[in-house]
Amino acid sequence: MAATTEPGDWQAVLLHGGQGQTMGRRLLGITDWPERAQAADFSAKVLAQALGVSARTLRRHIREQFDLSCKGWMLELRKQQALQVMEHAPLIKNAATDLGYKHPHHFSRDFKKMTGYSPSQFTSPQQPNHPTAI
Repeated sequence: MAATTEPGDWQAVLLHGGQGQTMGRRLLGITDWPERAQAADFSAKVLAQALGVSARTLRRHIREQFDLSCKGWMLELRKQQALQVMEHAPLIKNAATDLGYKHPHHFSRDFKKMTGYSPSQFTSPQQPNHPTAI
């Protein structure tokens, strides 16, 4: 015997697919997105695997929930985390390690791309171009 559907359910099945709809619902219950993204090393593919959904489902969900592309959302999370780490661990080497970078210069490059400031400019308030001095 086939499962019955409620009126309007057939539209959701057509739009999202039967299983995709269940996966989407599973994603709606997640509240610790930043922690999960960090645990996945800010990789959409790894995060999707950890959540048991396809990368496409994850990208669609992030676009709908956060109004950002998956990549943009991951970059924003990483930026916020980098700012927090730099406030508490101003040594670039330690911050890079805490954020999962293998090389401090990669962290420095990304930090400057994300914030417009090098890590040393960010941690040195005496600099005339420090974010709080502007």
